[in-house]
Amino acid sequence: MVDMRVFARIATPLAMIVCIFLLSGRIFDNPRAAQMIPDSFGPAFWPTWLLWGVGICCALWALHEFWMLRKAPAAAAPAEEPKDEEEYDTKLAWIGMAVVFVYAYLIQQIGFPIATFLFLITWCLLGGYRRPVKVLLVGLLGTMAFLYMFVMIALMPLDRGHGVFDDITVATYRLLGIY
Repeated sequence: MVDMRVFARIATPLAMIVCIFLLSGRIFDNPRAAQMIPDSFGPAFWPTWLLWGVGICCALWALHEFWMLRKAPAAAAPAEEPKDEEEYDTKLAWIGMAVVFVYAYLIQQIGFPIATFLFLITWCLLGGYRRPVKVLLVGLLGTMAFLYMFVMIALMPLDRGHGVFDDITVATYRLLGIY
């Protein structure tokens, strides 16, 4: 009989992979328009690779869990695992997945620069970093690096957001010398 904890450890990354397959075609309102862009570094590049990167990590996670299951069957497993051994926090993995999906949604609403800044800060906090200066520097420097890479080097038209967020994005581009 399969231990439900073992099943849950394998089911979580597999469920995430299924979600990625289901959502990968929903990055744009009109996926056919994104496919018609001749440049491989078009507007779908960043969210697609981010989504597939998470999928690869989930696949590796599932393989690791499967390997550990084969290595030590449930019948031979001790009743209680040692306290010093780190466990996967599946709740945190689901929260991280939700953060990625919210980020993809927010890019269209509030623009790439603000959404990326908030995403990087949130990701640092989820990862356990608590020093405000370091977290803010990662957010600022990471966002600037992405902006220069995508807007200046790859010449990608990133979402600027709606209303006041469009104005903030344009001001940010001007401040950085991108516009």
